[in-house]
Amino acid sequence: MKKALSSIIGPIYWVLATITFFAISLDLVSHPGFVAKHFLVDSRLLVLLTFLLVPLMVFTKKKNSSRITSLLLKINNYLLLPIAFLLTSVLTVVEASTYSNFIFTFLHIHFDFFLYLFLLTVFNALALTDKKTLQKRWGVFLFAGSLLFLFSGIMVYFWPADVFKILSREDGIFENLQFVLYAVSSLLFGIAAYQTRRKDRLAFLLCAGAALMFFFVTGEEISWGQRIFNIQTPELALQYNAQKETTLHNIKGIQSYQYIYYMLFAFVLSTSWLLEKRLIKKFKQIKNLLPKKYLIFYFLPILIFYTYTNFLGGSHSEWQEFGELMLALGILFYAFDLKTLFSTKAR
Repeated sequence: MKKALSSIIGPIYWVLATITFFAISLDLVSHPGFVAKHFLVDSRLLVLLTFLLVPLMVFTKKKNSSRITSLLLKINNYLLLPIAFLLTSVLTVVEASTYSNFIFTFLHIHFDFFLYLFLLTVFNALALTDKKTLQKRWGVFLFAGSLLFLFSGIMVYFWPADVFKILSREDGIFENLQFVLYAVSSLLFGIAAYQTRRKDRLAFLLCAGAALMFFFVTGEEISWGQRIFNIQTPELALQYNAQKETTLHNIKGIQSYQYIYYMLFAFVLSTSWLLEKRLIKKFKQIKNLLPKKYLIFYFLPILIFYTYTNFLGGSHSEWQEFGELMLALGILFYAFDLKTLFSTKAR
């Protein structure tokens, strides 16, 4: 079954990746939307579809053995990926240090599309990685993923037309993604709690508590469905809620100190691995329950942001949602790590 899936998904992925490469290149040298106008499909949608196929590629392919696969991996990882990274970085820095549309004025290309090409080469690198290698180097991949996410955020920040601010606005993509990530995290923590209910009391309490907490956070992210179902805000909430919504974290008096909760939470998650060895000596049950050090850069951005804006007089509020998104992504991987750990032990 796995071999049959691999023989189907592999060709589909590489055909899609090739089409995506040329579609992005056309938009890059012509104008954004050129492919959508003439071929009725947005090149950025093709990038997303390519990304969605990557997990299927990884979990259905066997260990790299063919010469063609090895050759493709080397060409992608040692030629295309570095070139795409270099062009993305250099052109973005030049644009940021000059004026808006400087690159387009002199080179007649849309530099922001180089980031899509870079991401495509990253997807290709993952697609050419087998499941065993991914499991063996899971921490390395997640650490690299945090740096990739940060790099992408910084690049998008300098895109024209205030794209980053649009993504960061209220009910924007960054905020909606947080809802999805917290919802999945709550589910994963719940599964982990179920797996440990009779075997490890401390792990059960940790996972069950996290599942309930992030279920609450999920509800708060969407105001408990108020805007989705067009529910009128109760009179009491109108009086005491800073955003006039049915949420607890925006209640006057709580909202003012919300940044402190984020900072403490991010600090604990990003530094707890430093104390793991000492804690294990006193509490053996805590082994493997703390977030791993390879997740540190998912938690640090929001800590740095709130330190900068609340104690160093900084601004740039548009980075808040991005930092919170990275925090949510780190929590998802933490939940996945625990769920995977207890699933392995249960076998």
